[in-house]
Amino acid sequence: NNPFVYATSIKAMATKIFILLKYLYLLVIPVSLSADYSFNTIPYKSFGDISVWISVFIHITMLYYFFVSLKRRQWMSFAIAFYLSHLFLVSNFAMQIGATMGERLIYHSSLGYAMTLGFLLLYFLKKIHCSAKRKKQLSVLMTIMLIVPAGCITIPRNANRETDNILFVHDAWVVSNSVLANGNSGKAYIEYSQQEKDTVKKMSYIDSAVYHLTKAVTIHPKYVNGYLNLGLAYFHKRNLDKAEHYWNQARKYFPTHPFFRQVYDPALAGALLDKAKQMGQAKKFPESIDLINRSLKYDSTNAETWYHRGGANYSIGNIYEAYRSWNKCLQLNPNHEEAKKGTQAILSLQSAMRQKQK
Repeated sequence: NNPFVYATSIKAMATKIFILLKYLYLLVIPVSLSADYSFNTIPYKSFGDISVWISVFIHITMLYYFFVSLKRRQWMSFAIAFYLSHLFLVSNFAMQIGATMGERLIYHSSLGYAMTLGFLLLYFLKKIHCSAKRKKQLSVLMTIMLIVPAGCITIPRNANRETDNILFVHDAWVVSNSVLANGNSGKAYIEYSQQEKDTVKKMSYIDSAVYHLTKAVTIHPKYVNGYLNLGLAYFHKRNLDKAEHYWNQARKYFPTHPFFRQVYDPALAGALLDKAKQMGQAKKFPESIDLINRSLKYDSTNAETWYHRGGANYSIGNIYEAYRSWNKCLQLNPNHEEAKKGTQAILSLQSAMRQKQK
């Protein structure tokens, strides 16, 4: 929420000045519209960039014509003042607004822009020497020439805003260097995958999620939500190693995130246990024990996990760990019959060994 956190004060100032020009450009030519312009959609600028000085020139010119129009008592002075005053409030000069820019933020200023455009059209018509009827025809023609192209560009944009997910998926390709656009697009693809029943399409959605989320955390290596959702995407691909890796990356930057305890740790612990059971059934007990130990890192209160740890260790002759695991299982669930049988079996075995030694 602080898009200038990595910029020096000079670069932040230059970037803010450039953004004023970008706002004006989008009002004049509303193409490549996006719901998001967060880091790193607009790379930091310096005063060595010509675009920054073009912005300075244009806005100083606006101020100049404001005073000229005010002195002449022309209503364009109000239009310019309306545009610049509302622009100033969202420019990050008055206060940090938590975003570089947003098309919605220029909405109020757009009235001043439209008024200025209307004033200029009237001024142009007054300079033309022709009949009143011809001037009226020209005014209609010029209005159509403005409205039709702009409408052809902006009206289809409404379809992109049918749902949040449609918007996110579309805009991630428009502002391909935006962390949030890629992050939100990845999250949208995960949601699409959970609604899809066709396995091939489901995996295609997950692959798209991985692409956008990987791009998001590459642009911003401390993007916690990106790591959380990237871990979730790999979890749905049943790639538990990568799911664990990315969730632990998120944990590194936000160790107290409530979703770990509520969602991710229980899910990962359960999936690791399921895989450990498969390894146990295949008689791959060392691999099974490794998976169980990983599972216990994320949920050490599951009696069933301790029971299976005991069974796997018993199978390879590690009696001490088997007894300790089954005993822990009984502490968590005193009524676990299989764990009781296991501990009794070990105690009987130890008793028989002592008798034999005597």
